[in-house]
Amino acid sequence: MALGSIPAVLALLFDGKALQQHDIYIAAFVAFIAWVWATRANVVADISGLPVILAVMVAIMPTLVSSFAPGPVTNDERAYLMQAELFAGGELSEPLAEGNLATVFRRRQVYEDEASGVRFSKYSPGTSIAMIPSALFGWPLLSTLLCALIDLWLVLRIAQMLNLKDDSRLAMVLFAVSPFFMLLNTSWQSEVFSLTAILAAYYGFLRSRAKSVSWGALVGAGCGMAFAIRPLTGIVFAAVIGLTMLRNGMLKQTLMAIVGGLPFLLGILYFNQLTTGHMFTATYELYAAKFGPWDANREVLDVYGRGDMLEGLLRQFGRWSVAFGGMLGAMALAFWGAWRLRVKDGGVAIAAAIILPLVYSVHWYAGHRLYLGPLYIVETLPLLTIGFVFLLQAVPEKTKRALPLAMLAFAGIMFVTRFNLIQLEAVQRAAPQIAILKQELPPRAVVFLPPTKDSSREKAFKHWTPSRPAELLGDGVVVLRTTKRLTPQVLVERLQLDGRELYAYDAANQSLSLIE
Repeated sequence: MALGSIPAVLALLFDGKALQQHDIYIAAFVAFIAWVWATRANVVADISGLPVILAVMVAIMPTLVSSFAPGPVTNDERAYLMQAELFAGGELSEPLAEGNLATVFRRRQVYEDEASGVRFSKYSPGTSIAMIPSALFGWPLLSTLLCALIDLWLVLRIAQMLNLKDDSRLAMVLFAVSPFFMLLNTSWQSEVFSLTAILAAYYGFLRSRAKSVSWGALVGAGCGMAFAIRPLTGIVFAAVIGLTMLRNGMLKQTLMAIVGGLPFLLGILYFNQLTTGHMFTATYELYAAKFGPWDANREVLDVYGRGDMLEGLLRQFGRWSVAFGGMLGAMALAFWGAWRLRVKDGGVAIAAAIILPLVYSVHWYAGHRLYLGPLYIVETLPLLTIGFVFLLQAVPEKTKRALPLAMLAFAGIMFVTRFNLIQLEAVQRAAPQIAILKQELPPRAVVFLPPTKDSSREKAFKHWTPSRPAELLGDGVVVLRTTKRLTPQVLVERLQLDGRELYAYDAANQSLSLIE
């Protein structure tokens, strides 16, 4: 555990953006309590006997509570939701506004194809497809909740297949109370859905390893869906599991995996053809060509990371050190356990836990500052949790009880401190919409956003989300972005807004004023 705390200490010393102010201290306190219990206290709690309902409740609560937030924290999530709404309506894209008004309606992470007159999310379609139930029922976090419950069931079944016996319930409970898992379930980030897909693929691998050939199809389907959600994740896991299957002589299972994954691959190629006009050109590539990646003179710089591999690894492993169960250094025990678990899974867990961060580190961002853990490699979290529990089987009984008890008792503190920050961020991003609700504007009113926020045009563009072009035709309130060139007066003329009540949003006071 001491070795496992080193990345967090280095992140705290050399990278001020890697951790929040109190992360390392909270995680260190949990580790200290665990040490006291393991060496001095009479710890008698039977953690493995905790009922399944506890894990289910823990997984459900963050999603339910966050449903009352005014909106998502990241622009990625807004793009996923917009595309899910299009899919739910049977559309792949929506029309652009006429009159070269892209700036007024532009949303980050949304590609505007001027040649075709349409726009769509820049991301691979898997996340938005998984969110179709959310869009249909008008509850954006419904799909997140469903995935959380499926994740718990899969972790329990996987632990049982690995012969963890009574500790299989412990693995599920520890996974459920992981502060990172709970924070993830307050969002609809793509990792919410790729995590479920990879767990399904891993479960299929274990079943097919037991000579159940047909289960190989689930391996391919899981990796294929992960590819449709997060292509790099899908490729890494497909390579790790596929090579392990071939190394173990599982040729029939490998062929079944190919059969299971082929429909997803063909679906992605067909989607590319429909949206970009080229089967092997992804929507992400179009956005990248237009907005980046590393030209500082560009208006928007958000396509790829800086490619600093060492910085990427430092941030991700530094966050693992505090995010894994909310206990400083427990990550090292999880990796150790995953290494020992190779006798049961052929090394898939430890290989994925090592290779995935290495692959992502060549281009990733730092990750959003409010999310506790290493968002880009969360798909390895359940595998590491199972590895951690597997390792506990070889330690003294008091330590075996003390470590999980400390995680269970104190990991929620880490979640609560971060969840409050996430809620505040969501309120800031939805400030114009909140002001509209408070003032109860009349139908078809128009609210103009100022071109700057806190003297920064980038922040205004990043935080505030304007209406979509189609909303001009409805009876709801329309929110439009302004620029020095596209003033409210110009927009009224170009968009034919005469006869509507016009309001200006004041960022300093978070209020609206009627434009005479």
